[in-house]
Amino acid sequence: MSWFIQQALAGNCFIGSTATAGVVPPAIAGNTHTFALWNPAGSGAYAVLNRFTLAPAAVTTTVLGAVGFGVTFNAGSQIGTGAPIVAFTDATIRNAILGNSHVSKMRFAAASGAVTTVANPAWLYGPGIFSPDGDMATSLSNVQINTQFDGGVIVAPGTAIFVVGTAAVAQTYNMALTWAEVAI
Repeated sequence: MSWFIQQALAGNCFIGSTATAGVVPPAIAGNTHTFALWNPAGSGAYAVLNRFTLAPAAVTTTVLGAVGFGVTFNAGSQIGTGAPIVAFTDATIRNAILGNSHVSKMRFAAASGAVTTVANPAWLYGPGIFSPDGDMATSLSNVQINTQFDGGVIVAPGTAIFVVGTAAVAQTYNMALTWAEVAI
């Protein structure tokens, strides 16, 4: 049995997802974000990333660009003027055991403009996801991207990660992230 399955059975794995309509990943050269996982300082836990999925949610004209993760270190635990994270609209985090009452220690956002940061995030990780150049206005690709982290990225307290594009890709995606929370 895999480590992630053991963690899920213990109630330590969580799911964050966009609404069915999805969101457009912003360009990394900006401070307004749509999909974020924030491990607040003082949480006492690591977020061990398991899987990220991304699928086109609407037909549109796309712009060539990579989709990956940006990171903000020293993100603290509070939002507000002068803090690294100025605004954060929380979205629902579900336990991987559906119906389990064990609550995540992380904060998650998954809506257009849900997060505002003081500075642009730094580029962290490009898992090989790209927005194809061309017109998808007449057909929607059946491609779904699955990135398996297998614990290869661990988000420490006081760190936030964001899904971003190398450019404003203009494509709406349905996204989901799963992770395990492990006490420090």
